[in-house]
Amino acid sequence: MVVSRRKNKKERPVDPHLPVKYKKPGRPNVITPALADEICFLIASGKTLRSIAAREHMPDVTTILRTATSSNTMFEWFRHQYARALEIRLHLWSEETIEIADDIKGDYYLVTNKYGLKELVFCNEHFRRAQLRIDTRKWHLTKLMPKIKEAKEPERAQASVSEVEIKPEAYEQETYLNKFLPKPEK
Repeated sequence: MVVSRRKNKKERPVDPHLPVKYKKPGRPNVITPALADEICFLIASGKTLRSIAAREHMPDVTTILRTATSSNTMFEWFRHQYARALEIRLHLWSEETIEIADDIKGDYYLVTNKYGLKELVFCNEHFRRAQLRIDTRKWHLTKLMPKIKEAKEPERAQASVSEVEIKPEAYEQETYLNKFLPKPEK
């Protein structure tokens, strides 16, 4: 058996059948199109970047962010795909707030009282947790959604309001309101 020449306290055996320039397996440091598709799909399905990076075959958070914020034109395709995935995740979170609010499972539970009768009791803890989940998503939506809408919506044209001139002939018509309106001076 061949022993590596590392100066570490623990020396590990090296397989003699491996090539000399063998690179040990680890996290990828370059994002390929297939890996980018998987990352963006997971982001769009509601996963956070940290939970994605915690997976075994995924790159680290810094690698994903470095690629997404790179000014290199080589990664422009990933920047657009990543931004679109984040936008889809926000829309998913807005739908999740409705689902969380509509979900009544766990709000009540059965308890047997001292007389042996079963009664429903409100679960305040479950209610508070659902409220926290909704509030967290709402906070993210209020902070991030306006930025997306500003980037997408073109500037609206400003319309000016002109003054309307009322002609004296309009006052001469007999209507109910004429009793209350002052007569114009001629």
